Amino acid sequence: MRVERVPIRTTVHLTPGGERRRTLSVYCPFQGRTFPAQVCHDCARLVTWAEDADACGAHIVCASDAEPPEMRVVAMRFGDRAAGRFEEISARTPIGLVMAATFTTAHADLELEELRQHVGASTGRVLPVVDDDGTLLGIVSADRLRPSTPPPPSRAALSELLARLVPARVREVMTGHVVVFPETGRVRDALNAMLVERVRYLPIVSDEGVVVGLVWDLDLLSWLARMHRASPEEGSL
Repeated sequence: MRVERVPIRTTVHLTPGGERRRTLSVYCPFQGRTFPAQVCHDCARLVTWAEDADACGAHIVCASDAEPPEMRVVAMRFGDRAAGRFEEISARTPIGLVMAATFTTAHADLELEELRQHVGASTGRVLPVVDDDGTLLGIVSADRLRPSTPPPPSRAALSELLARLVPARVREVMTGHVVVFPETGRVRDALNAMLVERVRYLPIVSDEGVVVGLVWDLDLLSWLARMHRASPEEGSL
């Protein structure tokens, strides 16, 4: 029997009106896709449920008699020796195992000022932009959220005109051309995509186009470092 310790992931959805809606999800290592956490309650593979599913580091334990060969690397991630086979392991490891435990999405109709309040002074941060169904529409960078300088109040007509021209919603400043990656993909292919497209992050989407995660280059490098530490007899990558 194969037993897995599966992390519970938290997604914070920033919606119009300033509401922050949180949802919990789980990447199932047996089916290779993301499900809402409540689906796991009725799953025959569930062994134990987290005492506090909202807590940082919360996880569930699942077990199955089935162990597809292409998924054996999941167990290796939790302590088995990688024996230096990084190319083989990265070609078999699902990208879902590398996704961060928490990420944030922004609704396309969210007011920019509301998003500024959430992001604050951070730079280099990106958020997937989604519609009501969670479908990925684009990416918005914190670097594009600098507030515009208002015109002099004595020029009412000019103020009104400029107010119409200054972006007010996320969809007006987001980048629509985004390199995405399927949650059924593997770590090696994600690394290749980043190198070829020269990007530092990849939104992870389901078959339906719904964003289920976000992977940064540092996430993949951290994974490679863990695999390297599992093989002390190997001198280097």
